[in-house]
Amino acid sequence: MFYTPWVVSEHTPDFSSMEALLLDSRFKGRTGQELALALWELMVDRELGVFHYIPARERFRKGQDVYDALQIWNCFGFTICHCHAHVLGSMGIAAGLPARIATIRGHEGTEFHYDGAWHYFDGDIQMFHRKHAPSQNEIASRQDTYEDLSLVDAQKNPSNPYMFPDRLPALMRSLYSDPPHYLPVLRESIHSMDFRLRPGETMHRYFRPKGRWVVFDNYPQLFKTFCSPKGEIGPQETGPEGPAERFWPWRSYANGFFYYSPKIGIKWQDLEQGADSMEGIDLAEDSAICNSRSGSIIFSFESPYILCGVPDPLGRVPSQLGAEIKAKFNLPEGASAKLILQSYDGRLAGSEMPWKTIWTSEGKTGELDASIDYTDLVDGLYSFKLKLELTGQGSSLKTFSNRLWFMVSPHSLPRLKKIGENRMSVHFGDRFHQPTRSFLFERRMEGAGVNPPGASSTENLIYDPASFSKLIPRDSSLPWIMTIEPKSPNGEKLEWFALFATIEGVKPGDKHDGTPFTVELSEDSGKTWEKILESEHLPHELGWHSAVFAEKRLSGKASSILLRFKGKKGLGLFRVAGHYRPERATPASGALEVEHRWFEDTPNFGRRILSQIEKLSGSGHEYCVHCSNEPHDESIILRAPSLERKPAKS
Repeated sequence: MFYTPWVVSEHTPDFSSMEALLLDSRFKGRTGQELALALWELMVDRELGVFHYIPARERFRKGQDVYDALQIWNCFGFTICHCHAHVLGSMGIAAGLPARIATIRGHEGTEFHYDGAWHYFDGDIQMFHRKHAPSQNEIASRQDTYEDLSLVDAQKNPSNPYMFPDRLPALMRSLYSDPPHYLPVLRESIHSMDFRLRPGETMHRYFRPKGRWVVFDNYPQLFKTFCSPKGEIGPQETGPEGPAERFWPWRSYANGFFYYSPKIGIKWQDLEQGADSMEGIDLAEDSAICNSRSGSIIFSFESPYILCGVPDPLGRVPSQLGAEIKAKFNLPEGASAKLILQSYDGRLAGSEMPWKTIWTSEGKTGELDASIDYTDLVDGLYSFKLKLELTGQGSSLKTFSNRLWFMVSPHSLPRLKKIGENRMSVHFGDRFHQPTRSFLFERRMEGAGVNPPGASSTENLIYDPASFSKLIPRDSSLPWIMTIEPKSPNGEKLEWFALFATIEGVKPGDKHDGTPFTVELSEDSGKTWEKILESEHLPHELGWHSAVFAEKRLSGKASSILLRFKGKKGLGLFRVAGHYRPERATPASGALEVEHRWFEDTPNFGRRILSQIEKLSGSGHEYCVHCSNEPHDESIILRAPSLERKPAKS
């Protein structure tokens, strides 16, 4: 078993975590304006940056775009203004720069605070504005541009780049004429890029799209509104062709897939290592056999990238060719087989979620091949469970494979860039270098009910999903309390967690006594508590929510924790990402294969596909990929070998 084998190129930052990203040489040792410029330059970089396209959406929050920086950098590589602003702000805060969101008309950018003042950076339309002489080396604030519009359209020392080709200074000037408003940064750092490769599993990531992407619920209407020709003028925005930049260099999304094909039989440990559970199943020479009236095998599929298929951009028919199972059964007379799926819907705890049948043998017996496309059931997900059921003693599974396609930002992948040696490094494990798996504790704040979804207990709290803040105090003069209990999926010990929540702001005239919002942690079932977060409710003219974030390493002794929220103002949402150490995981056995595939235009033969395979152990590793001519990346492949059972000692 290999936990998060992450390959890093000397030409690309390490996007596995925010901490790793900020250790990149372009940021190291920089402070103030130098640091702010370096963060902005990465955001607008034509090879590595985040391009402009309709943002991805959250699954459990109606109408909510994705703000999580790691998610945007790795899974998508695109978003639009307000999300660009929050991603850039999140990076700045993580790097030690105070940040806030500043508005222009119909648009948002980021302000960083250094040298005693605020300075405005736009990561979407791609510009900042320097002041006029004699302060021409100082970057202006949003207030500066409001007071002097010539900083926008008569800029003597413009940034590079300076605005989109179709959003030129003369057009943008008028948007700066509105007085600025300011918002706190939504520092949503919950998404984990952790994954595992089981024996017999491969992760194949391309640097180009393969026609599979997620059409989010708002896309079809937006395509019709913004992506249709008007007379002789072509579409203003890219849309139904899939996520793509509308200007040169025409960046795009990319695809990849997990392919899991464990070897089945007594000689191999693939099933035992890769399955969550096996009940009523024995391993024979070349199959898994039901040893009683019924048996089952449960697999978890967890991806750091969003799962997808070939979509209909207008949402008329479900996506296809994104999730495909192939299996071979041997069913005696009267026996049967079934495949059923369980996916998290944000409403119930994992153990309570229903299972959905996706295939049955339908009374057929003998040698039976199954081929199932279930893309429509997992499109837009990151994880699910699959159960294989055998009924009838002697029924058996001969072969099994599952292919899951996903979206990936090609800008985050380890690139080959130069003739000669391209240095690579590999690290394993989560951000603390531990072999953990992650889970998300989140509930939809919708539907009727007395208590909030996911709450273990509440005091002085009203759950009203139709209100501005879903969770509000019953008596506003007293604090409300809500306790939740995140648990690892199978009782394994929790190692660390991250928490994100949004809390209501204070409107002018609100009778708020300044009581802060707090979160406390207990690892011993409520016997002792530790405060891990305290935040004031920030003032805002409309009471808009601000974000709070905390993370904490745990003792590793408990499989569940209690988190106690307290406050006097409303709570909009909460998310907890837990990380646990699997009990049944064994150290990596055998060598992980890393294959780089690329094209070179050779002098004698023209274009040729080349590859280099490295075999790595489960610890850090460095190597070089040699290119004789300019390389053009095709894909990177990680393969975990099947695990052969060692003979018993006599």
